[in-house]
Amino acid sequence: QPYNGGACVVGVHMLITNIGPVSEEEMYWDDPRLVFNSSEFTRLNVNEEYQAMLWMPDMYIPNELEIYGHDLPSPNSFFWLYDTGYIVFSKRLTVNLRCIMNLQLFPMDTQFCSISLESYGHNTDDLILNWEDEEVPITIADDLQVTQYGLPSYEATQYNITYSTGDFSGLCVEFRLERFLSYYAIAFYLPVNLVVMISWVSFWINRVYVPARASLGVTTVLTVVTLMLTASN
Repeated sequence: QPYNGGACVVGVHMLITNIGPVSEEEMYWDDPRLVFNSSEFTRLNVNEEYQAMLWMPDMYIPNELEIYGHDLPSPNSFFWLYDTGYIVFSKRLTVNLRCIMNLQLFPMDTQFCSISLESYGHNTDDLILNWEDEEVPITIADDLQVTQYGLPSYEATQYNITYSTGDFSGLCVEFRLERFLSYYAIAFYLPVNLVVMISWVSFWINRVYVPARASLGVTTVLTVVTLMLTASN
């Protein structure tokens, strides 16, 4: 780990290409031990073989359920080392996250899902996480689309959390996802209303025609139950 008289400050930036599977994570930090002088170039592209010999922040995502990188047709990552010792590391990841949803107002609900980053083995005495650009901490792809939800807004924060082993630095992005109502209005609300209005026809059927009135009532109930089961699935 680089030592410059205090904790190593690591800047982080995220590019969200899809809420669903894929995003890119970038980290920036300074390592004065890697300063070099060259008249030919100011930046080295370090391959994976040599990356294993260099110190890197031990980042992890506390609320992840599954995570993996992309290696085809070649590893989707880069490690840039500048002559000043400034390092940029970027890696493309697919992350499945845990998000607890409150569906009491479904389908007129708004959900809040977050992604967090923390250091696993370095407390705040050794490593501090900051957003590289506090005004634009993450970038959302222009073509991002979220099924059943509008384009998300977000809030990015920096926090410290205390474990039994000490205080650790962390970053969090919380996305606000507001569900589209139009699909459910067309697929469920409108059909249910039409079925209920059709059931009112029984009021104009002579009461001596019991089978006709009963059939219309039973059909209405079965249709509404079927739509309810479809919506719950």
